[in-house]
Amino acid sequence: MTKPPYSKPFLTFEEQAKLLEDRSLALVTDENRQSLINLLRNLNFHRFEGYCLRYYRQEPKQHRFKPEASFARIQADYHADKRIRIETFDMIQNFEISLRSQIANVLGARYGAFPYNAEYYHSTKEEWDKMYE
Repeated sequence: MTKPPYSKPFLTFEEQAKLLEDRSLALVTDENRQSLINLLRNLNFHRFEGYCLRYYRQEPKQHRFKPEASFARIQADYHADKRIRIETFDMIQNFEISLRSQIANVLGARYGAFPYNAEYYHSTKEEWDKMYE
């Protein structure tokens, strides 16, 4: 079975914005249109469309927005997601630094300043020396 040829054309950022407008995305002002174009330029159409999914009507493959959909609402969702992502990675970073500090402290107390030189890591001195060849 052969795949059908890919038929979607290349669209500029302006054409992508127009496509979203044609799908009934409410922009209201030219300033919002330019904001959408700038967002598409920096974000990517398909990533932006991921935030649009909850605002699409339920008809399959229609890609038409619900009446309450607007660029402002979708943009607000994107910015909220971005804040959550930044806060999450900040927490992960703090945890990672703390964990590494604890590991270094335990290994240093048990095996000295260079725990990676400890004999238990290598069965022979030749094996250790081979790593640095």
